[in-house]
Amino acid sequence: MRPLNRSGATLAFAVVFLAACSSCAERDAQRAVQSSLTGLAHGVEAADRLVAEAWPAAAGQAREQVLSEREQDESVSVEDGMRRYDEIMDNWTTALNAMRAVREALFVGQAAFDVWLSAGSLPESWAAFCLNVEVMLVDLLDGLSAVGVDVPPPLRGAPGFAGAACEAAKPWLPLPTPENSGTNGGDQ
Repeated sequence: MRPLNRSGATLAFAVVFLAACSSCAERDAQRAVQSSLTGLAHGVEAADRLVAEAWPAAAGQAREQVLSEREQDESVSVEDGMRRYDEIMDNWTTALNAMRAVREALFVGQAAFDVWLSAGSLPESWAAFCLNVEVMLVDLLDGLSAVGVDVPPPLRGAPGFAGAACEAAKPWLPLPTPENSGTNGGDQ
């Protein structure tokens, strides 16, 4: 075997260097994504604790308000009282539903991330996660504000963190093909 000439050695070095840089970039992106997912999960846990602390008092106040209204107007039926309670607690229900949606989205995001670590490429579920998670986080922050729960520090700026995680992983998303783009060979 004859030794590589200078240009051949340079080319071989360039290929090895580019491959190493690519894997470094991927590891950096994976660290950024995992950090964002972990931070978001901690933020949702903190919000859950705050809501769990505040819920009993809010439910008690709503119950007392409905009972007071029934005492003032005896014609209010039990069904009407229950509807009134639901109306009063509607913001809480909205906040809890938003928290549940974010938690489920984080499970999908974490599962997609785990696939990336094990298989080396992101599944399509990551793109779906990225499309929805920022809106869900904004809904959660709005819901917490509506019920008077202070946004916990780990959730402040959460939509931006989620966006940064999605942006960091974007180069490793699979390219759209007719099979995974939802179109029939380009026909729409």
